[in-house]
Amino acid sequence: MRPAACIARAARRSVLRLGALLALALVACAAPEVREVDSALVYVRVHAVATDLPSAEQLRQRACILDLRYAAAAAPDAELLAAWLKFHAHRQRPVFVLVNSATGPAVQAALARPGHPAGVLTVGLRGQRFAADITVDDSAENERRGYDAFAAGTTLLALTTDLPAKVRNDEASLSRDPLAEPASPVAADSAAQPGEATPPKDAVLQRAIHLHRGLQALAGATQPPPARK
Repeated sequence: MRPAACIARAARRSVLRLGALLALALVACAAPEVREVDSALVYVRVHAVATDLPSAEQLRQRACILDLRYAAAAAPDAELLAAWLKFHAHRQRPVFVLVNSATGPAVQAALARPGHPAGVLTVGLRGQRFAADITVDDSAENERRGYDAFAAGTTLLALTTDLPAKVRNDEASLSRDPLAEPASPVAADSAAQPGEATPPKDAVLQRAIHLHRGLQALAGATQPPPARK
């Protein structure tokens, strides 16, 4: 390879790294949509990868659902996301990345590459161009309705409630499948009243919450009992 070509390639890499660092600095000033699911899990809706990734202060050592569906992303944003995942994802604090075909192509390509940090799990609809680690059976239309309902003010609880029955969360149900869906994060008394319109459901978001609760239950089942005093 000619020296000029080597210099040009090195310059391009430097520009990409600089862009990722600058975008990372902007993250601290951004205001992503962060909602608490429970004391151990937060939901973050990202509209633009370059500015909406949450800070460590916003996560506070908790697991995270990072919603990248329909998120805009340029080529340098893939490096930014990779750096963010490397810093925040952990086996004890997993990051569940929600992805669909409308996610920025650069981010889709980055997430499709092997070698992600431990604790990163992608979740998406079955049959889309992006093959997620965990797939959900639903239509793209239903997914969009559920996504838009959150923006219109529907709560996470309403979007992820199974009506009328509550999903079981016990050792027997989890033993059937390591990724079985444990209890919905919604209290039993949150069911819609007769005559009320049932809000749309976000099945992909619901699956991510169930996965986290299932992993928590399995981790608790493997902990040794406390020593008797």
